[in-house]
Amino acid sequence: MRRLMYVLSSTWIGSFAVGQDLQWALNPANQHWYGISRQPTTWSASEARAIVEGGHLATISSSTENSWVQSTFTGFNPFGFWIGFNDIATENSFVWSSGESFAYTNWAPGEPNNGSGVEDAAHLNPGSAWRWSDAAPSATSFTGLVEINRVPGAGYTLPASISVPAQPAHLALGDLNGDSKLDLVIPNSGAASVSYLLGNGDGTFGTLQNLTTLATPRTTVVGDFDGDTDADIVVACGDGSAIQVFLGSGSGSFTLGSTLTLSGKGHGLAAADLDGDGDLDLAVTTIETQDRLIVLRNSGSATFVTPALYATGSRPNFVTAQDIDGDSDVDLVVSNFDSDDVGLYYNQGNGTFITGALLARGNGPGRVAVSDLDLDGFVDLAIPNRFDDSLRIWWGTSGGSFLVGPAIVAGFEPIACIAADMDGDQRDDLITSCFGSDSAVIYYKRNGGFLDGPKDLFVGDGTLGAAAGDFTGDGRADLAFTTSLSAKAVTVLKLSRDCNANGIDDPRDITLGASPDCNANGIPDECDLAPTEPFDCDDNGFIDSCEIAGSGTLDLDLDGTLDECEIAGTPFCFGDGTGAACPCDPGQAGSLGTGCSNSFGTSAALVAVGNPDVTADSVSLRATGVLPNAVGLFFQGNAQQLGGLGTTFGDGLLCVNIAIKRLGIRYASSGNMAYGRDVLTDIPISVMGEVPVSGATRFYQVWYRDAVNFCSPTTSNTSNGVRIIWTP
Repeated sequence: MRRLMYVLSSTWIGSFAVGQDLQWALNPANQHWYGISRQPTTWSASEARAIVEGGHLATISSSTENSWVQSTFTGFNPFGFWIGFNDIATENSFVWSSGESFAYTNWAPGEPNNGSGVEDAAHLNPGSAWRWSDAAPSATSFTGLVEINRVPGAGYTLPASISVPAQPAHLALGDLNGDSKLDLVIPNSGAASVSYLLGNGDGTFGTLQNLTTLATPRTTVVGDFDGDTDADIVVACGDGSAIQVFLGSGSGSFTLGSTLTLSGKGHGLAAADLDGDGDLDLAVTTIETQDRLIVLRNSGSATFVTPALYATGSRPNFVTAQDIDGDSDVDLVVSNFDSDDVGLYYNQGNGTFITGALLARGNGPGRVAVSDLDLDGFVDLAIPNRFDDSLRIWWGTSGGSFLVGPAIVAGFEPIACIAADMDGDQRDDLITSCFGSDSAVIYYKRNGGFLDGPKDLFVGDGTLGAAAGDFTGDGRADLAFTTSLSAKAVTVLKLSRDCNANGIDDPRDITLGASPDCNANGIPDECDLAPTEPFDCDDNGFIDSCEIAGSGTLDLDLDGTLDECEIAGTPFCFGDGTGAACPCDPGQAGSLGTGCSNSFGTSAALVAVGNPDVTADSVSLRATGVLPNAVGLFFQGNAQQLGGLGTTFGDGLLCVNIAIKRLGIRYASSGNMAYGRDVLTDIPISVMGEVPVSGATRFYQVWYRDAVNFCSPTTSNTSNGVRIIWTP
């Protein structure tokens, strides 16, 4: 998996990888759940994550369990998986981190060998038939294998794959047989057929059924095109230069209706009522023989009038239909893969279109997601770019215009992006399918930014098409993907969340009143109050936001945090004129107690809240006053720069030095970002920073991007520093 490297001026801060959600599998033999992420890390960080989930690194107690792990997790990490067996405390005295006794081991020949005198932790080694080897706990090649004895608190299942004939492309969803259960339609771009699967309503599907097409299909859509209320299937047949309409019976069977000849090879396809007459029309893009956008208006009964042709860029692979200018007419967004731009087509209200601007800030744009991401009333665009591994955000403004936004790390070769509410907070999140990393990357929406993402989930070889829908009937979005290389399949990832392990999904728990949710965050209060979850910084058994709402004296500064918890760190190194001069002084000094001012006219302030106890770490670092939607990096050092006064660094001051460690990347939401206990999936700061269990003093700061050439050419700035004295 690719990593994105950041260099701040001449100081090397480090590297970061896309973050992780755990993916889970249930072992039927012991009814324990086993989870992995796609990010390798150290043994201690893996064990810390396992403890956060309510368990430990896996305890392998029999050859049967070892074989089950092998069959379940083969292909996820060729280097291996950390397990709980270790002799960190006493050399040659191996114990399980869970404290369980052992009578079974499965060491590879010659293992354990304590190579170089530092190999104190065991891992499952796929290269040795899944026998065990020892390795240095600081090694970062292995993935932690988590084991818990309850339903996972959050995450996704391992991919459940269904084989299809050949090279599945971009799938579609719909209710094909009228049973109110979501079904799947998959075009097979390596064969002249389209497959469909009728959903059972529990995340499983019936027998694969196939329809023969004129030629190899690229994309498909589902909808009622003939006005009989039954779902039909329309397929863009690339090599046949045609559109084919399969009319549904309402019971899950189909007959071929019309075949429409195109002037080029059909690739992108979208369905919507483009002319406002109540019938579903079609927009299709053609490639290779002729690059065009073609609009086919439905005259009723799935018959289409003479097509209207519109010029596009080079190789228009995808078209998305949605109102982008707020006039209630459906517009079109076209991704031009070879010319590296996205075209906008504005509907005039009658199914004819005016060509708008070309958005060009990426390399190899794919399927575009359209959603109001910053909740300002204007839709935004999220464009995956395959060849620069980015997800480019364009912020919508009045009249359907767009302003360029951030480019976010999006995995390796992102092909398609979709928008869906994945966490039940009534706000769309973003999901990309990543062909090169065989994965899906999820960005969770938080107050105008994506603070809890991205999360990288394993899908399968050559992840291509993506769709989101409720396959299990629990009211929450699950995910479906196509994998087009060695495992030619459609893959379903189901969301799992039952944090209190009572057998009832969390949203149903709250709706039924079985578990209160006083702060309306979609998580039962009893889970919010768990030691590894946020919202109870004073550990008194009450959620902070509920305490604050009930008393006006507990949060006098109105920042949403109990005043008694705001004592974790001491700020230092200010750009307000009391420390070193800002790089562009006079005139660049920030507000009192903050960093140097930025191009937005604000200055970043960093504070630390929570309990700085290494064994009960509840610390969060909170930054305010950074630029809206800016990318930021939280990092730690062992000492203060220039005695705490700081030295010039980009447009700000560098406040920390010696043994700098990166903690994590965040994207600002309305100029705010946080790292630590505020973010549910973050590993504790003391663990990420490798603070000794005996305690120590460490120093923290935030670097953030300021894309405007405001002061120096480096286009970056910093917050003040914060000193934290960690206690044992």
